[in-house]
Amino acid sequence: MDASAASLRSLYQQCYAQLLKQPLLGMTIVLPSCFLSGALLAAFKAPQLLWLMACCVVLYLIWSTTEAIFLANLWLMGVFAVLVGGRAWPAAWDSFSAWNDPRLWALTLLGLWFSQTLLLFLVAFTAKGWQVRSPRRLKRWCMAMFSCLTLSLGFWSQL
Repeated sequence: MDASAASLRSLYQQCYAQLLKQPLLGMTIVLPSCFLSGALLAAFKAPQLLWLMACCVVLYLIWSTTEAIFLANLWLMGVFAVLVGGRAWPAAWDSFSAWNDPRLWALTLLGLWFSQTLLLFLVAFTAKGWQVRSPRRLKRWCMAMFSCLTLSLGFWSQL
């Protein structure tokens, strides 16, 4: 068990070092993921206030880098708690809704939560890479602008 934990730790350190060295690599994943997140918000018929809050969380995460992961994840857990409690579900996905197949519904929500958590970590570490690489804030501002723009494009493309 110790060997697997050590190998997992070394994999984490390699990914972290790669994102710190090449934050542009992280941006190639962050931007399409933000677009997909915006499209998912629209598919779940989220109000515009939730979209605005998602943009604010992304901005805060980019500005604070890895120190804001806990608060961003707490916000994400709250959003998914509301989704589960309200059983909100896109109309296009009615074939496997909570009423028809609860296990598939729960597995889908778990997968969505996991992918969004990975996105939060990726945004934080990519922003940290920009911060380490360049002490100027211009690149992080550009990352924030492009991330919120793609989140907005994803949200508005589904309406």
